[in-house]
Amino acid sequence: QLAKLTGSLGSLQLNDFVLPPDGADTAFETYSASGAPVRRVPVAERGPGLPPTQQAKLFHHFAAQVQRGQLEESWPQIALQTQRVMDACLASSRDNSRPHPV
Repeated sequence: QLAKLTGSLGSLQLNDFVLPPDGADTAFETYSASGAPVRRVPVAERGPGLPPTQQAKLFHHFAAQVQRGQLEESWPQIALQTQRVMDACLASSRDNSRPHPV
């Protein structure tokens, strides 16, 4: 769950960008081209009046499908697309970071 974008002027890193731990603030960090930390930028995600977390929405949505007794047709397709992306990432990591089609 780590994403790092690197360019000639520095990099941007997102830790736990998919599912941050409960109670943790979502944030990203920037680094200079030499790798020295520049700053940490918090991103407000939760609080009074804000929508529930991604995890909570996932479970509520799944429970609603179970109660209806009908799986939404998009879910298997989304799962397959996610697996294809993960397979391409794994193949790229094993192939000296060369791009691999999804």
